[in-house]
Amino acid sequence: MNNVNTFKIRKQIKKFQTIFALFAACALVLIAITSQWNESVKSSTSTSSISSSSISSLSLMMKQTKIEKPIMYTFFEGVPGGCCGADEEGHQELLNSWSSAWKSNGWETRLLTVEDAKLHDDFDKLIEIMNSYSTPVTEYNTRCFYRWLAMAANPNGGWMSDYDLFPLGFSSEDSQKFVESNVHGTFSAFAGPVPALLYASQKEWQRLVDLMLDAIPNQTGFISDMIVLKKIIANIGKEGVGIYYRPDTFVSTRCFHLYNQYGQIECDGIDESLKAVHFSHHCTYGSFEAGVFPIKKGIHKGEDAIQNRGKATDMFMKDYMRQCLSTK
Repeated sequence: MNNVNTFKIRKQIKKFQTIFALFAACALVLIAITSQWNESVKSSTSTSSISSSSISSLSLMMKQTKIEKPIMYTFFEGVPGGCCGADEEGHQELLNSWSSAWKSNGWETRLLTVEDAKLHDDFDKLIEIMNSYSTPVTEYNTRCFYRWLAMAANPNGGWMSDYDLFPLGFSSEDSQKFVESNVHGTFSAFAGPVPALLYASQKEWQRLVDLMLDAIPNQTGFISDMIVLKKIIANIGKEGVGIYYRPDTFVSTRCFHLYNQYGQIECDGIDESLKAVHFSHHCTYGSFEAGVFPIKKGIHKGEDAIQNRGKATDMFMKDYMRQCLSTK
């Protein structure tokens, strides 16, 4: 049996397990109500009703059976005039597509901005370091550092992804299993040294912020949070940083290269271990040059593809659901 069919079967099993759990919860509630009613009838010859305390207990039981949706955070603070190959509209379309994809997989989404980063005690310190750095730091890359502060200022810590990283069947149940196994909230990088998908407790987010603030002044030349993270990994090792997944073991870097020349997604090439896909600027540009970017009309150069990543990722997710996950 190929990977695609196995993946589909497992997805169906997960659905049946969830449905069974809901039916079981309902059955328990009905049994509890019936039992309470019988006791009320026995204890009184007059008409009785279920006590408010029983109702409260049953309500709590129902709430406990419901799986709480995890939150996927991302950071966006627009650069005046746009940046990185896309204008404001292009970025907004990508953000909307990102949010829709995660919500379809059972998540809630939250957008962080510079206002969240300013809540961190080290915000002014970061600005001072940026301003005194030997080479001017671009507005875009300055914003990339802001996101680390925004997450470290979040009391609950949690998940953060780039808004060009999309789930491949990465469900709320998958999140719950990982969080339960990572009892200490250890900082976790799921896309190698590329900070495209990260998880940590607030304490661990702060540990990484401290490492970055110490590392930045020792850098020279062009700088970004990815470059600094790579330097930290080189200095203290992957184990020192936390839990580290090599590229293409949890997050696919192939982006639109998952399409073939005929506009079909190569489902057999998506291993079951891959839970997300990163539609980076570089990979998107390369997919246009390779002739596999899914939008053809009006796309004449790589920059056009980057501008239209929002529409293209939305198209990819629909194709992925239809071609790789739907039952035949």
